[in-house]
Amino acid sequence: MIGNRQLVINNLEEKIRIFTYLVNGKFIQEEDFIFVTTEIPTDTFNVLLPKSSYIKVHLILEVASKICLLKNIPLVRGLTSGI
Repeated sequence: MIGNRQLVINNLEEKIRIFTYLVNGKFIQEEDFIFVTTEIPTDTFNVLLPKSSYIKVHLILEVASKICLLKNIPLVRGLTSGI
């Protein structure tokens, strides 16, 4: 049985996927997290969704910043500070 937390994550993931598709953004799905950038010039539409409670935030940010650099996706200015 899926718990409430997983239902919320799955629901958010589906809504993010649809919105990203509609605005021609980039949806990057990894095993432990999802990274989305809509390329709309505001950080509100850049989403980093951890799917596992066991992964550390600094690891997610490090991997997401590397994905952005490799795929030439603009980064939110404060995203990489301290990494």
